[in-house]
Amino acid sequence: MGFIRAAQAAGLTLAEIRGVLAIRDGGQAPCRHVTDLIDQHLAQIEQRLTELAQARDVLRRLQRRAAATNPAQCASGEVCSILAEPAAGA
Repeated sequence: MGFIRAAQAAGLTLAEIRGVLAIRDGGQAPCRHVTDLIDQHLAQIEQRLTELAQARDVLRRLQRRAAATNPAQCASGEVCSILAEPAAGA
């Protein structure tokens, strides 16, 4: 069914798709419900993109620190000097 594929491509779960179909089967137009679902999914993706961008920034700082680190000079008491300090300060 094309509707189910399109709904899944938009990120709707099977439970959410069942809810949309139940509204339609109840004789109502599910458009408002679908709009709310789209808004919720978009907000979740925006939040995840923000989190991923922050993680990318931390990893880039760690990558620069790693490139500047001489393994021969690592302190023996540390597990890894690259990760020993907060990456946010690098």
